[in-house]
Amino acid sequence: MKKALPADIITALNRVLDQIETDGYALHQKGIAAEIKIGPGALSEMVNNKRNISFALLSGLYKRFDVNINYIISGGKGSIYIDELEGLILEDGGNYSRYGAQFKNLYEEIKELKERIQDKDTIIQLMKKGKEKDAANLNEAENNH
Repeated sequence: MKKALPADIITALNRVLDQIETDGYALHQKGIAAEIKIGPGALSEMVNNKRNISFALLSGLYKRFDVNINYIISGGKGSIYIDELEGLILEDGGNYSRYGAQFKNLYEEIKELKERIQDKDTIIQLMKKGKEKDAANLNEAENNH
């Protein structure tokens, strides 16, 4: 008898399949099964935790739909789809060093954007405080007349 998988893994698998349908990559579970070349009955049994999740399913979801299989096996941690840069690295056999400069540049851009956002937030807060102060001074001036 098959031992049931943890509920969070099955939930993550169902979220992936729902997202594939939502994004229009396949119309329904039967369509997904056809796209990744597994039987619809087998997919249904996996989704309902009556059969262990197969390598064929995980491999098919990755190859056909760019699904991050770590999302499924971790029970829903991370993102459902693999991003473009991560996909390139995986296709390159996991050679991260080749992409080190790109990662560094992206990190620096993100850091700079965060600083800009914080600067804008600070400016907005100062402007709000200035308006509040101006309103208080105006009220005080009107009350003194």
